[in-house]
Amino acid sequence: MTITIKTGNTGFTDFLAYLDAFDADYTSAGRGGFSNGFSGDYASSEGGIGETGIAADQGYIARGNLAYSLATHVVSGTIAAIEFGHGATANDGAGGIIDYALSLLDYTISFAPDLEDPEAHDVIYGLFGSGPAGEGKTDPIVDLLKTEAIVFKGSIGNDVFAGYGKADTLNGLRGSDTLKGRAGADELNGGAGRDILVGGRGADDFNFTGQFGRDIIRDFQAGRDDLDFSKLTGEATSLREFKAAATEVNGRVIYDMDGDGANVIVLLGVSLDDLHARDFIF
Repeated sequence: MTITIKTGNTGFTDFLAYLDAFDADYTSAGRGGFSNGFSGDYASSEGGIGETGIAADQGYIARGNLAYSLATHVVSGTIAAIEFGHGATANDGAGGIIDYALSLLDYTISFAPDLEDPEAHDVIYGLFGSGPAGEGKTDPIVDLLKTEAIVFKGSIGNDVFAGYGKADTLNGLRGSDTLKGRAGADELNGGAGRDILVGGRGADDFNFTGQFGRDIIRDFQAGRDDLDFSKLTGEATSLREFKAAATEVNGRVIYDMDGDGANVIVLLGVSLDDLHARDFIF
C-alpha cells in the first residue's frame, strides 16, 4: 500500500502536530452523516453541516464505501481517502447523494489500494473516538504510516513533515519546508524556497528540480546518499563542475553554480574531499 498525504493549507503546517492537536481538541457536534443514507462517504464536524460551512469548525470526511449496519450497529467497508479541514458543507448531489466538502482543506490522506477492514474499521472508529482506551483518535492512521510507504506533497506554505520506516517520497513544493525521511531509502525534494532536508537512516536521494532555492542537507552521507541533478538545467553536470562551483566553509560544503545565491545547496558536516562521482546523479 502507498499512503499519499497532500497539504491543502497554504500557511505553516506541521502534519504530526496537526494530528496531535486533533486528538486533543476535536469533538464532533453529533453523529455525523453518510452521503447515501447509511452508506457512502462519512462526514463529521465540530458544528452543524449545512450548505455554508463555518470556518471555525473543524471537520473531516472519510471518502469511500462505508456502511452502517442496522442489524449489527457497526460501520464497515473501505476508505479511499480522509480529508481534514474546516467548514464542512453538505449539498445535494446527483441521484440524491449528498456532496460533502470542506471549505478549508488542511490535509488529504489517500490510500492505494483502498483501505479495507479491519484497518478501515480501526481508522473510522478511531476518528469516532471509540478506539481502545488510551488511544488517540488518529493513532490507527499513524500506525499505518509507520508500516507503509508514504508520498508527501506540500503546498506553497511552510510544511513540516517526517516519515517513518519505509521508502518515503517527500516533496515540499514551495515555501520554507522541513522534511525528514527518518529510516528507509527516501527521496526528498524541498522544491522552491529555503528548505531543511534530513534523510535519516538509509540510502537517500536528494532531488533538485527547477528553481530550487536554498536547501540545507543536515545529514548527507557520502558513499551512501545521492544528490540528483538529472532534472536540472544550468547547474553542474559533473563532479568536477560541482566542486568548481562549491566552497568549503566551517565544516560545510556550499554549492552555488552561478554565485548569485538563487540556487544553493549546503551540505553540513561534509568536506569536498568526501564527495565522489558515486554521490551524484547527473
